[in-house]
Amino acid sequence: MIQNTVVMFADVSGSSGLYKQLGDAAANHLVSGKLRSMAKVILACDGIIIKTIGDEIMAHFPSPVQALNAAIGIQKIEPRTPLIRIGMAWGEVIEKHHDLFGQTVNDAAAVAKIARGGQVIITQAHSEQLRGSPVKLAAFDIVRLKGGSSDTILYRVEWETDDEEETEDQTTLSRVVSTQEAKLTLTLPDSPGNTSVLELRTQDTPYRIGRNPATCHLLISAGFVSRDHCHIDYEHGHFILHDHSSNGTYLAKGGEVPIYLRRSNTPLLGEGSIGVGHNPQEPGPHIIGFKC
Repeated sequence: MIQNTVVMFADVSGSSGLYKQLGDAAANHLVSGKLRSMAKVILACDGIIIKTIGDEIMAHFPSPVQALNAAIGIQKIEPRTPLIRIGMAWGEVIEKHHDLFGQTVNDAAAVAKIARGGQVIITQAHSEQLRGSPVKLAAFDIVRLKGGSSDTILYRVEWETDDEEETEDQTTLSRVVSTQEAKLTLTLPDSPGNTSVLELRTQDTPYRIGRNPATCHLLISAGFVSRDHCHIDYEHGHFILHDHSSNGTYLAKGGEVPIYLRRSNTPLLGEGSIGVGHNPQEPGPHIIGFKC
């Protein structure tokens, strides 16, 4: 069934740190209690819970105003810590087998990742459904969500009272490079002693690197390289390098100590080199240069 709805992703921010600080039992008790409280608020606002994914709840609401009320209610749950980050999107979805599918679901998930703890971020389409509502919205960022054909404005819901508000530099519209101009130049290993140059644009992402010819754009046949080693994506106005390998990925810039990534990510800024599975400051044939 196809319908218009608001999709919400509400995530317990920093939960992995809680497990390190408090231990498994105490952290799980805290996170589970927060999830139960979030679920009560969602149901009280006529929301429908689709599923709980670890420390995150996915839900949807037939009314944009009900979704907004639920998001604000979740943020006001006491105790406030751990903080919750919420992303919401309005649009058409496909409901099938008690789950939701479609671009609106993808947009809501992406917006939730952009939000910081304590924030409610919504899409432009959702904001247009809230005209006449007394809630205050602040332009937060300009992005091109994956699968979109143009830039869109994201809005932050200013749900806090005056004495709780964040500082101004956290709520003003960010300056983001236009996605129509954004490009990343890669110098790729070709054959021994030879390289080739590739201009990667936003529509070319995700760009996958590894040993698997079925899924990877750049194939590197080496024992220290995983089948699906890493990929470059375009998120929140920047090209981002994501590692999901066994041996990790290194990022080096100038004379700086290389950044080591393992199951984590970092933005690609300026120029430097990427070592797939090994330090790019050490001799090796599989070093990728980058410039943006």
